[in-house]
Amino acid sequence: MAVSDPWPRLIGFQLASVATSIESPNTTYGPWVTDAYGIAWIAEGGGTTHYDDQSILTRPGTVLCVRPGMSARHDWGSERSTQSFFGFYLDAANPPWPDPATWPLKRDFPGDHVFLSLFRSLLGFDFKDTATYPYAIPLAELIVRLFVTGVGGHDAQVKLVLPDAVEKALTFMKGHVTTDASAPLSSQEIAGHVRVTRQHLSRLFKAHLRLGALECVNALRLESAASQIERSDRPLARIAEDHGFSSQFHFSKIFKKTYGMSPNAYRKAFRTGVTARPPGLVFRNHPLRHYFYEAEPGKISQP
Repeated sequence: MAVSDPWPRLIGFQLASVATSIESPNTTYGPWVTDAYGIAWIAEGGGTTHYDDQSILTRPGTVLCVRPGMSARHDWGSERSTQSFFGFYLDAANPPWPDPATWPLKRDFPGDHVFLSLFRSLLGFDFKDTATYPYAIPLAELIVRLFVTGVGGHDAQVKLVLPDAVEKALTFMKGHVTTDASAPLSSQEIAGHVRVTRQHLSRLFKAHLRLGALECVNALRLESAASQIERSDRPLARIAEDHGFSSQFHFSKIFKKTYGMSPNAYRKAFRTGVTARPPGLVFRNHPLRHYFYEAEPGKISQP
């Protein structure tokens, strides 16, 4: 059966900006009058956002939508907040798109929802490279459509059913890295924990994830290290040591191979809003990203 998309493209849709910002506790941004539409994802912290005469409480997972001509102000709470956002213009939205004047101002999504996975993907594009526009712009429009239509809970969620041994192994790995990322972990230890042979566990990981068990462990270490690079001023050598890398050089080499830039360049780019964390080695090609990302997106990783 042939299937076609009943939704037309938004007329005159143009991206104006894509960025991530880190907001200090108990600060206020605004008020200002918006000149574009905007979608903002509160990844960490939260507070109270004011759109015209409406006050909206925000928390991690809250996504906001603002329309042109609105008076806006963010009052951030007692914790540091991180928000990612993109601004856009459009001329018209034909049915079945609802009138933009009726679009909701707020929705809340669980941390593993496909909406936030798509948002992360958008943040990973290099908008200085015009070759990315044919992919990034339709993706941004899809994110707007998901927000407007109210895909909630786990509707339309991408899921992957894994063998029980793989699920248990992943849970064990994540707990190990969270407890002590510098402690060694062997494939034999992982297999013993889930009560299968090392060879059988290797076959299961390769068949279902296209990765080895220890590749997943190293990717989890890199994700944890990236979180500390973003949200602390700890020396890179100390972060490398605390995550089980033999040297800062070794850590930097693997980090650059995975994320496309050195840890130091990444820290500067993240804090100036030039980039957000792109999908890592594990997350690039399959729908398990929600499993590995932090339970609370953007949560500060304490030293």
